[in-house]
Amino acid sequence: TRKRKIKRSLIYLFVIISALGFSQQEDSLLRIFRNMSYPIEKRCDALYTHAYENIYSNTDTSLKYLKIVLVLSQQLEDKSLEAQALNLLGGGNYIKGKTGDAIKYYNESLTIRKEINDKEGVSDAYNNIGAVFLSIGEFPKALGSFFEGLKLAEELKDNGRITGLLTNIGNAYADKLFQKFLKSR
Repeated sequence: TRKRKIKRSLIYLFVIISALGFSQQEDSLLRIFRNMSYPIEKRCDALYTHAYENIYSNTDTSLKYLKIVLVLSQQLEDKSLEAQALNLLGGGNYIKGKTGDAIKYYNESLTIRKEINDKEGVSDAYNNIGAVFLSIGEFPKALGSFFEGLKLAEELKDNGRITGLLTNIGNAYADKLFQKFLKSR
């Protein structure tokens, strides 16, 4: 049954996490994840939050935890958490310089966010994809992604997202002009 499969996966994942090893001052979020008395949804959220909070300082471990969250979110059929895990997997891979993997995860997140009609998440995914394309000099693709995200942000009347996307569009044009300048020298 589904509950049995989840329980088996949890036991397996608990062994993996234990094998990774932790300091004596183990993070409270990891304690929540390890505590079998909490509902699995709360435990997944705790592990996701821990990975999110440590994505820059401990990227490799965060990526391992996010893969666990991804598997569990799929078993729980929690599309929102699955999209969040995929998005942060994209971010972690971007941090590590794995732009191809970052784009792959961001696109998977984008697909799910469209499926569940998460317009804020779709806008964010386009912004993230644009940022990766910009970082590798793919200006037309970056601008296309930023403008897709901007359309949604404007529909939502979300000034924070609008500002971020307009800033990224400006940065894309500035980078393009700077590259043109360097080539002319």
